Amino acid sequence: MDDITSIGSGLDLGTARAFRWVHRGDEVVVAPTEVPRRAPRPGEVRVRITAASLNYRDLLVAGGVGAARPEGPIPLSDGVGVVESVGAGSTFRVGQRVAANFFM
Repeated sequence: MDDITSIGSGLDLGTARAFRWVHRGDEVVVAPTEVPRRAPRPGEVRVRITAASLNYRDLLVAGGVGAARPEGPIPLSDGVGVVESVGAGSTFRVGQRVAANFFM
């Protein structure tokens, strides 16, 4: 999978495939899109996501519970991947395996 979750801005490094919440009538669906791939800012990392899941929290957010209804955010409550690049001052290393988890 070539999906990239990238936070921050910087040099334009092309695009990556990401899945976003998209409104289609009264429904909110997850659809593949292209997003800018950016270099991480200081303290940030860019992670190549290798596995991700949608869970109940993601469905709540899509339905507008606990947050404003999203228009385009990339859903990810749980996922794993590999650090592709790091910003200055980051404590992570390129190639390091990482996990993101949401705990209620």
